[in-house]
Amino acid sequence: MPSLVLIDAPRPLHAAAEALESLGFTSQPLASIAKKEEVIYLYGNEDEPVVLDRRSPVLHLVQLIRDESHRFAVGYHRQRRAMRDRDSELLNIPGSARKRGSGCSRTSAACATCSRQRQNRWRLWSPARRRRRSGGIFMSNSP
Repeated sequence: MPSLVLIDAPRPLHAAAEALESLGFTSQPLASIAKKEEVIYLYGNEDEPVVLDRRSPVLHLVQLIRDESHRFAVGYHRQRRAMRDRDSELLNIPGSARKRGSGCSRTSAACATCSRQRQNRWRLWSPARRRRRSGGIFMSNSP
């Protein structure tokens, strides 16, 4: 176990303490940092928060740890969201690229509308432009 568990906000401090106690870690030191006030709360002494100088290297280190955990969490969330939104009905349109399929909402009516618009636009393009846009795949239903 780490020598200190740092929680992002003061409110979940008690919930984290209960979770650690349920796992059998009763003497684990816990602390949390408040975002706006930049005050550190220690579990058991929540009534007396630790106020560090704004230029304190300790406060700076705690802020860096918090910011890094936020960066990691946001990156993980974006990765999960990208995996969830990876498939779309727009990707079944011949010649549509993956990048182009992500711009529509996932409702079937909207996807059907986008599909019709894309096919109509595709028919208006010249055969050379179709080849360029499709990466060499040519559609046989030319106008």
